[in-house]
Amino acid sequence: MERKTEQALIVFVKNPVEGQVKTRLAAEVGDQKALSVYQQLIEHTRNVAMECDADVHVFYSDYVDEGDQWLQTDFSKHQQQGEGLGERMLDAFNQMEEMGYQKKIIIGSDSPEITPEIINDAFQKLDEYDLVIGPALDGGYYLLGMQQIQEEIFQEINWSTEQVFDQTIYTLQNEGVVWYEMPMLSDVDTEDDLPKMRKITNRPQLSE
Repeated sequence: MERKTEQALIVFVKNPVEGQVKTRLAAEVGDQKALSVYQQLIEHTRNVAMECDADVHVFYSDYVDEGDQWLQTDFSKHQQQGEGLGERMLDAFNQMEEMGYQKKIIIGSDSPEITPEIINDAFQKLDEYDLVIGPALDGGYYLLGMQQIQEEIFQEINWSTEQVFDQTIYTLQNEGVVWYEMPMLSDVDTEDDLPKMRKITNRPQLSE
């Protein structure tokens, strides 16, 4: 897909393989149910992305799935490159920079609360701020956006811990970056988080 706008929305997804997604949730409800939950989250993320004012680039964790719900007529598909999450995100941002996008935002595929309005607002905030970040209730972040890439925020971070957001903010402060903080949203990581799924589906999450 050729570039149509000046804005790139990067969506990081894990290939939905049973036993390899939502492992904390799977430990409580089983691999099959955890996979079902993640598939619904992916569907929600796709629907949200389609309503955003941006070109959408999907980055897969392990391999590009040519035949999934992210149709190539609507989305550009890539494979994540790098050893850890920080390297992979930085590589995705750099790819968007090389393609000529002025504003670049990355999101995951774990939040049932994310909306097109939140993402579009984040793009607009980049007219005023160096960086936008959306904190997640679990201590990470669900959204990160920049015009000029700040490589430092992808280094020396304890990824997949409750320290990610705080460590990122500490780096921003040290680097003198002016940022805007988006509303805090929650992810779905454990069985206690499953009621949040009602925001995107009326289907029961734990039915046999």
